[in-house]
Amino acid sequence: MQPTRKEKHFAWGKIITDEGCGIGPRYEHEIVERMPEWVKADDLCLDIGAHQGFYAILLASLVGENGIVHAFEPHPHNFTLLSQNAAYNKCKNINLHNVALGNQIGSTILHEWNGSFASLRSHLGPRRYRSGNDIEITIKKLDDFCFERKVNFIKMDVEAWETKVFKGGHKLIRKNKPIVLVETHGKANEEYIRQFGIDNGFKVEDFLIKNRRDVHLLLKPKD
Repeated sequence: MQPTRKEKHFAWGKIITDEGCGIGPRYEHEIVERMPEWVKADDLCLDIGAHQGFYAILLASLVGENGIVHAFEPHPHNFTLLSQNAAYNKCKNINLHNVALGNQIGSTILHEWNGSFASLRSHLGPRRYRSGNDIEITIKKLDDFCFERKVNFIKMDVEAWETKVFKGGHKLIRKNKPIVLVETHGKANEEYIRQFGIDNGFKVEDFLIKNRRDVHLLLKPKD
């Protein structure tokens, strides 16, 4: 049975999302408040793990009509709502990609939790739940994409898959030196990305969100 949907209104647009889905300034207001500091008009931004479009729509409003947003979301249900929300807000500057990013090319299995907010709690890698759906999805490497111009900002939330995304996109990140905001899941992922930033000329800032277990890291180029 499909979850009930609800329309949420924000200063920069409207989002159709699953009823009870925890997205919006109420949950991550620290990020929303600082996003204009990191993203400017005409920027090219990547939303990796775009879910149902909350941040993609926000980024699209910040970069303006001459800016570009590429939103990546592998889950079919989320991607449907992401597409609808981009159209609903008339965001012609959002490019949608129904794929996962990783360190290889091919296909992989997306595990879905058998319960409420299944699409929010889906993940790649070893199964964490006793039951749920397995969805075969396409996987690509970030380094294989040819974007229109330099990437200025990356937001990443991929549920413990972030190290693989970095490994598949290390050339682009090293060359473009974008600001990267990544939610890390687990100590190993946090340590890998922290060290990647240090080794490649980024200032690494811990960006903690109140009442959240996982650590957000903000990578900002030193030069």
